[in-house]
Amino acid sequence: MKNGKNFTQTYPTKEYKEFLERFKEATEEQSWQFERAADIKIVFNAFFSNRASDLDNILKPSLDALQKVFEWNDRYCYEIEAHKHLVKRGEEKLEINIEQICRQ
Repeated sequence: MKNGKNFTQTYPTKEYKEFLERFKEATEEQSWQFERAADIKIVFNAFFSNRASDLDNILKPSLDALQKVFEWNDRYCYEIEAHKHLVKRGEEKLEINIEQICRQ
């Protein structure tokens, strides 16, 4: 316990570190096109070769990677769409589209 509250310390796994490195490599030619505090919508298109793959498992690691790579804070993400597509083995990929939105 820390200050009377439960406290859990987690450490990045080897798999997460590898994912983050692959993410950095895949986005090295990309740049953040928005103001840091702009309201953002992110659309994930996940292409899985296994029907049993869980779509939601890509969200948190991808948001964390976006924050690390582009030095952006996901508190400015107001909308998320996620789509699962089935493809042949070897054609798996993740597409991430980011757009600025106008909120009222």
